[in-house]
Order: sequence, then C-alpha cells, then structure tokens
Amino acid sequence: MSLIYGHLYYWTCPSQQRYIVRLLMMVPIYSIDSWLSLIFQEQSIYFDIFRDCYEAYVMYQFFCLLTVYIEGDDNSGKLFEMLEKKDEIHYPYPLCFLRPFKPSPWFLLVSKQFILQYVVVKPFISIIAAVLESLDLYNEGNFLPWYGFVYCTTLNLTSVNFSMYFLIWFYVTSSDELQEYKPIPKFLCIKSVIFFSFWQGVLIAALSYFEVIPDVGEWSKEDISRSLQDFIICIEMFLLSIAHHFVFDYTAYKVPKMKKSIIQRPLRHFSQVINQKDMFIDIKNTYNINKYKEAKRQYKASKERYIELKKSSISLEMVTDETNVELESAL
Repeated sequence: MSLIYGHLYYWTCPSQQRYIVRLLMMVPIYSIDSWLSLIFQEQSIYFDIFRDCYEAYVMYQFFCLLTVYIEGDDNSGKLFEMLEKKDEIHYPYPLCFLRPFKPSPWFLLVSKQFILQYVVVKPFISIIAAVLESLDLYNEGNFLPWYGFVYCTTLNLTSVNFSMYFLIWFYVTSSDELQEYKPIPKFLCIKSVIFFSFWQGVLIAALSYFEVIPDVGEWSKEDISRSLQDFIICIEMFLLSIAHHFVFDYTAYKVPKMKKSIIQRPLRHFSQVINQKDMFIDIKNTYNINKYKEAKRQYKASKERYIELKKSSISLEMVTDETNVELESAL
C-alpha cells in the first residue's frame, strides 16, 4: 500500500502511473479476496469472480503500459511510426515456422483484440461457474464431462493462452524500444500471478479428484482444496508485494522542485486510476469493424512499400556490384 501511495503522491507522469497503480492494486485485491474466501468458505466462489475479473484486467493494463512507454505523453503516433520502421519479424514459438510478418497498425489492433478478449471471457467464465455451482453442476475438481468444471477450465486455458501469446508477441516486436524501461521483471510479476494462480488451482483440483487430498472431519476435500488455493495466494501476494517495490519503484517519478499543487493530491489522483473511461473507449475502438478494415488496409500498403523498398535495395546492391566489377576489370 505504501508503494501505491508513493505513486499517487508523486503523480508526475499520469499517463504511466495510472496503469502502474492499477497493476499494483492486484496485491491488496487478491489478498483481501482470498482472505474473505478463507473466512466465508461457502461464498468463496462468488468472491473469486472479482479476483478472476481483475486477473484479466491486469493483463490488459500491462499491455497499455507498454504502449504508453513507447508512445509517450504526447500521443503523437510514435508507436505507429515505430511499427512502420520495423523489418519483417518471425512469429514467436510455437508458430515460428510461419512466414515472417511485417509489423503495422493492423498488428497492434489484432494484438489488442486478442488480449482484450480475455477481459471479456474471464468474467463470463467466472459467472457461469458461479451459476453452475448454485445448481450443483460445477463440482470444482471433478473432470467428468457431465460437470461444468472441465469445460470452464478448458475455455479459460484457451483464452488466457491466446492473450498471453499476443502480449509476448507485442513485446518481441517492440523489445528494443522498451529496453530502457526494463519490462521483463514487470512482465514476470504479472505472468507469475496468472501462471501460478491458474495452474496451482488445476493441480490442487487434480489432487482432490484423485483423493490425494482427503476429507478431514467436517471439511470435504473440495473445501480443503479451495481453502488451500486461497491460503497459497495470500502467501504469494506477500512475496509479490516485495518484488513490486523493486520493479515498480516510485522514486523514478520524483521530480526536484515540483510544485506542491501538482503533487500531494493522492485522493484526486486515485480517482483517475479507478476511472475506467479510457478502457471502455479502447474496447469500443478496438472492436470497431471500420477501424479493423482501415488497419488492414494500412497493413497491406505497408507490406507493399516494404517489398518495393527491399526490391530497390537489392537492385541497388546488384548495380553497385556490377560497377565494382567493371572498375576492377578496367584497372
């Protein structure tokens, strides 16, 4: 919480710190949610809806932070310009066998769409799971096909993998421009939460299903599994809060001789953090079919220019080589 307060106090770069504080809020939200789930076990699946929603939200906020690092405060199109200047890039593993692609605004739009789909799909899965649980049709930890757990888990795994893949893809494309911001430690903090919270949940569910975790007194194995997951998350959030102090340090945003009228307004700055107008506008623009068509058209034009430039470069090299040969023969 002190780290969040530090960013809100030294609010010198709102375009970046807005997203940073949203990422940092993951620790108190996860901790409080898991603690409430431990106390109110029968209602834990309903508490987990909010935690699951924030998990998807955090991934998109991290993507936005990366784009702001490149774009800067003036929103002058530096990101599009950077993509246009890029040469063809190979797809990340496991699609590295495909033909290289030319980065463009279309690539940025598609990346946004696949990352944002997790923000929509994850809450939907959590709500469906809660409804099925109320009807005794979810049965967490049971992989039998007539229960909803296996389908929700499969859909969740597919969605998060697509989202994570395109996030990594964007980083690979813009890694040179992001180098000064040290994005890898930040990415690992986000990735670790999503990775461990999902897979440890699947592992605990599997241990419960195969009765490695038994019933203990009045506690069923499902209750123990759910409580174990929440308890582990509480410990992980403590460790993550320590990592955040090194990765998202606010001292870089301290500006000497900054006017007190600009800083020292944490509550006003926090209102900018919780205002989600920017995200809703982004969702609307990202899934706008006209913007997609325009970006696709720009991508084709950019690729054609790249091919022409490459051909002209090859032709120039051939002319230069022929000239050198003629000069050597003349000498």
